[in-house]
Amino acid sequence: MKKLTQFLSIVVLLIFLDRIVKEIVLANLTNTIVIIPKLLTIQFPIVYNNGIAFGLFNGMPYVIEALTGLIILSSLYALPRVPKKYITAMAIIIGGAAGNFIDRIIYEKGVVDFIAVRYFSVFNIADIAITVGVIWMITIMFLEEKTQKSTRKKRSAKKKTRRKKK
Repeated sequence: MKKLTQFLSIVVLLIFLDRIVKEIVLANLTNTIVIIPKLLTIQFPIVYNNGIAFGLFNGMPYVIEALTGLIILSSLYALPRVPKKYITAMAIIIGGAAGNFIDRIIYEKGVVDFIAVRYFSVFNIADIAITVGVIWMITIMFLEEKTQKSTRKKRSAKKKTRRKKK
């Protein structure tokens, strides 16, 4: 039950944060706000993205909604079997996906994007969460693989040492 509580707490917190920031931006943004000159802005007018990252699958909202819903439900179903070390990363990804899923339901135009990085893309808090969660999960997998390789080498070395002693 602890995994479920941790998972749901993170998901709900991210959805809440994403919704609050989007509502503040939608209600109050009347001009572009420069955060870092010529690099990072809070963009006005706001961009509505009805695709996914970088506008992929643009114009296919029902497909995206169905896939997102399936991913969220599958994650909840798989949760009891997910190792504890992956729970936080998985929750961050699902929290971001759920935040954008809610946008797709609320706004006919698509997901609200407002953070602009010059020469890159326009995105939102939920997108940041998905990216951070994926990077976190890949890092855990990479470190786990590295640890397993190291353990295999040590075992192999011990076996060789034992053979030499005989």
